Amino acid sequence: MALLILEISQRGQGPARVERVERLPFTIGRGYNNDLMLADDTVSERHLLLTQDEDGRLVVVNRSNENGTLLGSRPLGERPIALQLPQSLRLGHTQIRLVDPQAAMAPARKLVSDHWLTRLCGRLPVALLLLAILFGTELWFTLPKLDNGMPWQRWLLAAVFTLTVPLLLAAITGFVSRLLLHRWHYPLQLSIATLIVLALGGSEVLLPRIDYFLTSTGTAELIQLLLLALLIPLFAAWQITAVSAMAGKRALIIAACVVLPLLALGKLKDRFIGSEFDSQPPLNTTLVWPDWRLQQTEPLDSFLARTHRELENGVRETLEATTPLIESSEEPNHEPPN
Repeated sequence: MALLILEISQRGQGPARVERVERLPFTIGRGYNNDLMLADDTVSERHLLLTQDEDGRLVVVNRSNENGTLLGSRPLGERPIALQLPQSLRLGHTQIRLVDPQAAMAPARKLVSDHWLTRLCGRLPVALLLLAILFGTELWFTLPKLDNGMPWQRWLLAAVFTLTVPLLLAAITGFVSRLLLHRWHYPLQLSIATLIVLALGGSEVLLPRIDYFLTSTGTAELIQLLLLALLIPLFAAWQITAVSAMAGKRALIIAACVVLPLLALGKLKDRFIGSEFDSQPPLNTTLVWPDWRLQQTEPLDSFLARTHRELENGVRETLEATTPLIESSEEPNHEPPN
């Protein structure tokens, strides 16, 4: 039976490997005469010794004169140190975790999360429904441009491009999932990609409305940036865990480190490189339709006819109001002359 289990990991070398310690003393180093040989040029030839004291406790002895050994964050000296398992040691670029063979194992990590939202979005009908919602929103917010004379072929091209983005993104992430997990998970990838596109498009729709209600473009852009900084890293972390079975916290950290700088650079580009001239305020181009506070714009011929009638009625009322005054001023004077 093993006395000790060593979990060994090296920087950039993938997952940790496991070694069994069957007897003590046990030597670790780069030399060929060690019980455990490490292919790490930052490890000494005879780096570490694991042994027992008179009371049977596990003792570690540092033998390295170059880079030394760290017990947690504390450097080991020349004196033997008794250990309590589990414990972590760092030898140069190598991390060794000492574990009791009787310790309980952590449950196996599932290839796909069994969270109800992941199960729901992993179904093809749900993915197609989200794609239909994306197409419907694209149609809804493009109708005013069609009313203003935009060719329907141009709108159709824009709609096809909008739908192509999540399809292409899902194909790429599905291919990565096939390489790493040997599964496609395409419906889940399509659902997440569509939600990302919906979040980006929704922020662009909300920006002019927030700008209108707060009467501050800077505040509206800040709220939009905070909304994207919250949603996009969450969706990106979800995407990472779906293609690599990475732990959720680590995936969220990686997603935030990638997405947040990109969002900040995009805002800086719009601020310093974008055009300083805006032909019309965002309210005039975006909130005209659909807006629950404004009525539908009146056609030009109806507006001209209504204006003509109001002018005629106004002129007639004015003439009727002034006619008695004119008649009274034109009455003859019957007073006898002096």
